[in-house]
Amino acid sequence: MQGELVEIGYVIRTHGVKGHVRIAFDDNCKELSVSEALYFLIKGVHMPHFISEISHFNNGDALVLLEELHNKEEADLYTKRPVFGPAEWLEDTDEDQEIAFEGWKIHDETYGELGQIIASADMGAYLLLTVSHQGRELLVPMHDHLIIREDESSETLFTKLPEGLTDL
Repeated sequence: MQGELVEIGYVIRTHGVKGHVRIAFDDNCKELSVSEALYFLIKGVHMPHFISEISHFNNGDALVLLEELHNKEEADLYTKRPVFGPAEWLEDTDEDQEIAFEGWKIHDETYGELGQIIASADMGAYLLLTVSHQGRELLVPMHDHLIIREDESSETLFTKLPEGLTDL
């Protein structure tokens, strides 16, 4: 195992019947290739799973077949779970740290104007935004697949949040 393991993404869903999984990788994660190991936390231990096939998408996601998964049922056990890799796989980019979202507005495709971001917390693989929404605080995970675009001139994040998030 190489160095410290950090969260580098998470499994979105399965794909097909052969055990493929779609993984949303952190924007700063290097592009992975066949025979590299991804790690999953199983019973408190980071277990390696080796990549036998990988196809990258433009948005940073990848369709991955792991040597240890042979069918959809086995792959189903990994959906919505974090994926870990060596810390060296994450490129340290200062540009991501430059934009502070406090004071920005969130405008959602479905819900419209949600409110102003009053705080953010670094959760490792994503930021957790606190939004002042209709007199209460709404927690919004800032995953790349939820963000449509960032408009720095109007200080607005345009999102497509999951149904029911504003009801929490």
